[in-house]
Amino acid sequence: MAVGGQISSYGSRDLTADIPVRDLRLRCVSIRFLTLHHFSIDVLQSIAAGINAMLEANLLQHRIARIFPLNDIAAAREALESGAVRGKTLLDVSA
Repeated sequence: MAVGGQISSYGSRDLTADIPVRDLRLRCVSIRFLTLHHFSIDVLQSIAAGINAMLEANLLQHRIARIFPLNDIAAAREALESGAVRGKTLLDVSA
């Protein structure tokens, strides 16, 4: 994490987390915890626009764990619930 960086946490399976407080403090990193369903539609649209701009500028990348065809939606859900995948699980609606 860069000096002055920011971490936004919006979801987690676990209720607890090990956070390297000293390392983050030395880098002046801030952590923000968010619950997205508390935001208005205007705020969510602004967030989406910012994320889209970062993606278009190649500043944000997602780790894709697995892509399932739409007809394997049950298997995709099972993969998510099992916790066995690390990264995003996607559905390919064109397949």
